[in-house]
Amino acid sequence: KAKIAHHLQTHHITMSRFITRLSLLCALTMGALSTALAVPTLYQEGQHYTTVAKPQKYLAVPAGKVEVVEAFWYGCSHCYSEEPKVQAWLAKGKPSNVVFGRLPATFNDAWKHHARLYFTAQRLGVTEKLHPLIFNSIHQANNRLDTPAKAQAFFIANGVSAAKFNTAFSSSQVTKEIERADAFVRGVYKLDSVPTFIVGGRYITNVSMAGGNTQLFNVINYLTQMAASQK
Repeated sequence: KAKIAHHLQTHHITMSRFITRLSLLCALTMGALSTALAVPTLYQEGQHYTTVAKPQKYLAVPAGKVEVVEAFWYGCSHCYSEEPKVQAWLAKGKPSNVVFGRLPATFNDAWKHHARLYFTAQRLGVTEKLHPLIFNSIHQANNRLDTPAKAQAFFIANGVSAAKFNTAFSSSQVTKEIERADAFVRGVYKLDSVPTFIVGGRYITNVSMAGGNTQLFNVINYLTQMAASQK
């Protein structure tokens, strides 16, 4: 009888410890779950970004890729100061599934003229070379490139023949690209400021909404994940 009593007592102690540990584990699990449920979404619509009423992609991107488009104007000092940060993100912070592109804003004739510079460079295949140089010319050399003659001289100085420049600059293809850009800037995305970033043709954010430059690209990367999950 003594052995049986000892065995029962030992079994009772073991079960008690098991139940105690199980209860503690359940409490920790429920606590962690409650904490997880209590954590708000990292970035909020209407605060850190807005959603396009009728989402539409500006770029032609392969399946499984997400476009990130920067709306900009060469004459904008904020766009100029943002450019090194964009380049840093492209080099080290851009998600692997992102295809990046630029969308020249076209709010008036002066802006459309600068958009023509961008699309001329694009048509000639020298965008990556001339894009930063155009910014530098306007904001460092105080040459605003605001006439066809100034634009031609700039392109010639950077290795493009006058004939090639004239053909591209006045081409119907470049004019159509400007018209298409205008349709997206004012019609689809309804933008009112630059620089602004459009993710997946669906989400819009900028430095002000994101809460500063430090957060901007975190928001863009977050929106990229959201866009990738959209069918």
